[in-house]
Amino acid sequence: MRLTIAATILLLSVSNAHAETTTASTSYGSVSDFLHKTNSQLRVELKGDLNSDGLEDWAGVVFRETDEENNIHIKLVILTRSPDGRYVASVSTKEAEDQKNGSDWWDVEIKKSSIYINLHGKTCCEYSSTMYQFSFYKNIWRLVGIESNRSNLEELSSEKISINMITGDGIYISEDGKGKRKMRHKKLSNEIFLLKDFDFTSSYGLQPQ
Repeated sequence: MRLTIAATILLLSVSNAHAETTTASTSYGSVSDFLHKTNSQLRVELKGDLNSDGLEDWAGVVFRETDEENNIHIKLVILTRSPDGRYVASVSTKEAEDQKNGSDWWDVEIKKSSIYINLHGKTCCEYSSTMYQFSFYKNIWRLVGIESNRSNLEELSSEKISINMITGDGIYISEDGKGKRKMRHKKLSNEIFLLKDFDFTSSYGLQPQ
């Protein structure tokens, strides 16, 4: 029987009172100024305090066409707000081909000073989703949690994975089509995965079980 995966994670509440040093970063007078100067087109934008300094920051997924076949490439960009009202280019992900179509899609949201990137995929008999929680933790933009979910819609089997990337604690829950459930805990390595290396693939940050 093919086992498919469904996963759930403890969401982390991460707070960091220190803003990232931005002396070497490029600043912009507005979001429109950033889009114009970087020749970027906006797909999605969000606002919220991402570095716990009390100022409203900006995050956006921007895109561009890269070749004659009109393939779309995207990346997430975070602009942090400075006290003088300008926006500072803080971090961006790797550029990746956009998989947002009928069977694969993504969405992003800001909650509790974290940015969540959710990747989804669906076929005739399977559904998968992976949620990545990134935060400005100890002065770096890093992955702090993963929630992965894959389900077999025909066999009614599933596996759930929840990983706290700060402590390295992983929880794996599997269930077969007859309702038999297994749970196990595993201590994973404390390898740090950075937001700047994220490439919009559902395998990012997942370690061998």
